Amino acid sequence: MTQVQFGLRRKQLVALVILTLFVSSLAVLYLFPSRSGIPDDTLIWEVIGYPDSMDPAVDNEQFGDWVLSNIYENLYTYPFNSSATYPLVPLVAAEQPVISADGKNYTIELRQGITFHDGTPLNASCVKWNIERAMKIFAEWSTIVAIADVLKGGAQVKEAALANGTMSSVFRAAFDDWVANSSAIETPDVYIVRFVLESPFSPFIALLATRAASVVSPSYVIAHASSVELATWQAYGVDYGESNNYMTNHTCGSGPYRLVNWLPSQYTIELNLFENYWRNTDLSPELPRPSNAGSITKVYIRTNVDTAQRELNLKTGVVDGVYWPISDAYDIWSPNETVNINWHIHMSTGGLQYDTVFLGFNMRNLTAVVDSTTVTTESPFANKNFRRAASFAFDYQKFIELEINGFGTPGRGPIPIGMTGHNGSSFAFDYSITAAVVEWNLAMLDSEFVSSLNSLDNTLAFYYIMGSTLRNASAGLLKEGLDDVFRHPGANHTGLNDDMIITVEGISFSDYLDYLAESRLLVSNYGWIAEYADPINYLYPLCHSDGILAQRIGYNNTDVDLWYELAISESDPLQRQVYFNHIQDTIADDAPYLWAYQGTEFRTWREGLFGDGFIFNPMRDIYFYHIFKGRIVRFMGHNYSASLIEIMLIPLLSYLLRAHFVTYSAELRPAKTTIWQQERIWV
Repeated sequence: MTQVQFGLRRKQLVALVILTLFVSSLAVLYLFPSRSGIPDDTLIWEVIGYPDSMDPAVDNEQFGDWVLSNIYENLYTYPFNSSATYPLVPLVAAEQPVISADGKNYTIELRQGITFHDGTPLNASCVKWNIERAMKIFAEWSTIVAIADVLKGGAQVKEAALANGTMSSVFRAAFDDWVANSSAIETPDVYIVRFVLESPFSPFIALLATRAASVVSPSYVIAHASSVELATWQAYGVDYGESNNYMTNHTCGSGPYRLVNWLPSQYTIELNLFENYWRNTDLSPELPRPSNAGSITKVYIRTNVDTAQRELNLKTGVVDGVYWPISDAYDIWSPNETVNINWHIHMSTGGLQYDTVFLGFNMRNLTAVVDSTTVTTESPFANKNFRRAASFAFDYQKFIELEINGFGTPGRGPIPIGMTGHNGSSFAFDYSITAAVVEWNLAMLDSEFVSSLNSLDNTLAFYYIMGSTLRNASAGLLKEGLDDVFRHPGANHTGLNDDMIITVEGISFSDYLDYLAESRLLVSNYGWIAEYADPINYLYPLCHSDGILAQRIGYNNTDVDLWYELAISESDPLQRQVYFNHIQDTIADDAPYLWAYQGTEFRTWREGLFGDGFIFNPMRDIYFYHIFKGRIVRFMGHNYSASLIEIMLIPLLSYLLRAHFVTYSAELRPAKTTIWQQERIWV
């Protein structure tokens, strides 16, 4: 063998050694799969709560929405395999709606061949019936309130319910008249439904994706009505305002899973795969179905409020997944290395939720007790520059680390980051005492602002609810930042009667509500969770002068109101963005709120679970139908999924490579060498 041939052979040999070692390492790791004793077709999940109700017309909380999203379906839904929330994809609907030129009529064709869990067909009359049933129950905490607001004649039903109660004759008359005369929902064909709106409302399709618009089997509900009189199509199987009905503990939808058993006292929800689920055979490209969809046939969701026990159950493989509080995240997660410490547990992190936490500055006249005397004065936060000073003086990152273990990002305005319509370019309130001092000095040029501080004896009192660490921390950090501003050598104090003092005081929840109603709170804490993924869901309550939170803090900007009204009637996404940009620019300048943070996800489950049912989406949680259990390989600190065939091939490949390796070694080894010389060759 020549020198060149030997060199080439040697390089090939080195490559083979590396490959052999790599494959062999995989084979060894397969001997220690991260699998529990739970069957491959079964999921067991432990959480800390349970649904308020199994009736989608009634339930409106996150845990219940997760469970019900695996049982019931809507006309439209958020993508199953993406974190995007716009546009929505047709689910029960066959395609996107046909919208009339005036934006008031939405005509929707339904898919054919969908059946409920009781075997009855889902058609347009079922969709109409379900919205009307939700209106008859009218759970004021559900999104039926928003749906009623936009449907033709629905506002009268809403007003009757909220003003007189759903058991009143006024509400009964209003509902009956709406059903009989409004023509708000029409069914021109067996598989076509038309919604008629009072006025254009651009995010209407997003409302149809909320839980209150889920489709329940009418036949099942009617068959289990609480009385014979209610057991008719026209009576909707429920009485007026009957939020606690048979469907509270039972279900019958068209989704991939059906409820087998649930009693709140037993703390376990049992779901079974619906064998005749329509997507088992549907190949619609807009609803891509993984080849292993439906692998999970049984799901057990258990309530376990013992955090330590839940965590232990996950570590030991007693359960497949748990709610793991972010306060304990560092027990299994290394943020610096962005890797999990316990390789049997998978962490999903980084996805931006649409949950926001913020502080509202009171711009109304303030009531306070000064030297044992109750006084009413203009709130110091009526001054825009003081609001901006406070926004710069708040240490956002410290707050996020203190309260949510770093699983969040500083807020950037009323529309959450990641949601269509968001533009945070104007929100530059990063922590900066220097910038805060500049705004403070501008505020001090306003004589009314100086007078309001003096009328409060130069003392600002921040209140929080006792026992709430979040409110305590936010008040404390705001005090800390403003104290730094007041003490800054460049801060102007001209005109103040005394040095500024800030106090932080905990009060009871009932007192906090009283203080809020009496306008005694300078700053109040708020959180907002999306009911549907559209900026309108945030802009109206927070920024419109008629919105609940805008009224609470006294924010009123007629330009914002105008842009909002234009946005809700505009169907062109680009023009809507123009209006949203105007609103966000104005809100950034006015600074009515301090945008504390927007949360990021932290979810945990056992390794060996796969599928796009786990893909993070801020508007949906884990989707069981798209999950499967597989075998894993751990290599270089990471876990990888593999099929049984791949596992079987690894030892074979390893054997063949080793055999080839021996052949090469025989060719390379000189006829006479010492052991030491052979070792040098291997080197």
